[in-house]
Amino acid sequence: MDFSSEFRDDPSDSRSEEERRIPDYCQAIRFKGSNGQVKELLFPKGLDLDRPKRARTTFSSAQLQSLEEEFRNNQYLVGKERTKLAQRLGLSETQVKVWFQNRRTKHKREKSREEEQQKLNAETMATCNILRLLQNHSTAIPSTTLTPTVQRSVYSPSSPVLLRPFFGPYCR
Repeated sequence: MDFSSEFRDDPSDSRSEEERRIPDYCQAIRFKGSNGQVKELLFPKGLDLDRPKRARTTFSSAQLQSLEEEFRNNQYLVGKERTKLAQRLGLSETQVKVWFQNRRTKHKREKSREEEQQKLNAETMATCNILRLLQNHSTAIPSTTLTPTVQRSVYSPSSPVLLRPFFGPYCR
């Protein structure tokens, strides 16, 4: 990357040539790649990469139990209710707010999975029922009432559904 157009040669600038090619509003992070070559990434200084990351909040089982119970009663906790709950549990309002946001996301994901599973189960049951009907229908027709052409198509080895019904592992 060449940022030379953004700089003027300033004799009072004591930075090295390499430091001068990086704009003042950026910081460079250098590391060795898997091939041993030194790579450089530029980031805005506003990202404050030197600041340590905040530790993840660990909730006690009692706090989680209270939060889950409150969530079952009301998925959207605001105002005084959130303040009271936060005080009662010894948490900040922000922690309670973020917990509820994350829990609603988890709930939505679980609900979506359940609906998908129900749809899959319904499709599987419908398929099984159709296969049973086809099998029952093929065994209920006396062979004397079928014309030779129909008999061949119904009972031929190339007709696996009627000759060799397969319900699969999900059909009971």
